[in-house]
Amino acid sequence: MRTDVTRIGLVLALAAGMTLCGCGGRQIHIQGLGDIRKQNVRIDVVGVNWAERQQWEKMTMQEYWREGNQRREDSVSQGYNHPVKFEPASPCEVVIKEKDGVWKKWREKGATHFFVMFDTCTHADAWRICLPLSPKCWRGRLSKDTIEVAIQPSGVVSKTTPSSKAGCQ
Repeated sequence: MRTDVTRIGLVLALAAGMTLCGCGGRQIHIQGLGDIRKQNVRIDVVGVNWAERQQWEKMTMQEYWREGNQRREDSVSQGYNHPVKFEPASPCEVVIKEKDGVWKKWREKGATHFFVMFDTCTHADAWRICLPLSPKCWRGRLSKDTIEVAIQPSGVVSKTTPSSKAGCQ
C-alpha cells in the first residue's frame, strides 16, 4: 500500500515537473508558401555546432545542392540532417518535434544552431537561414513552443524572431 502511494506521488511529481519546465515541448514548424506549393522543393534542416557553423555559412547554394556534396551526404547518413521534400498537392509543411530522433542527434553533436535550406530559391543569398537551438534564445517569443519558418520563392524566413542576445544570432 505504502509503495503504491509512493509511486503515485512520484508520477505526479514528474508530470508536474515536465509541465512546469516545458520539457520536450519545442518544435520547428516549416511551411511552404506561395508558388513553393506548386513545385518540387527539397528542404534540409541541419543541426550544427559552433565549430561547423561558419563552414556551412560559406557554402554556396550550387555547392551545397551539387550531386555528391560530401558534407550534405554525411549530414544525412549521420542523422543530423532532416531532409524533407515538398511536392505539388501535398500539405507543404513539416513539424520536427523535440522528441524526434534528429533532435537527439543534434544534442549528441552539441548543435547550437540549425539551418533550414531549400533548393529552388530565386535569390542566391536567401536560400538558407541559420537559427539558434537554445531555449533561452526563444524564451517569451514562441507561440506553443514552436519556431515558425516559412519557405517562399524569394527565400527562407523565420516567422518568429530569436533574442538579439549574444549567442542567439
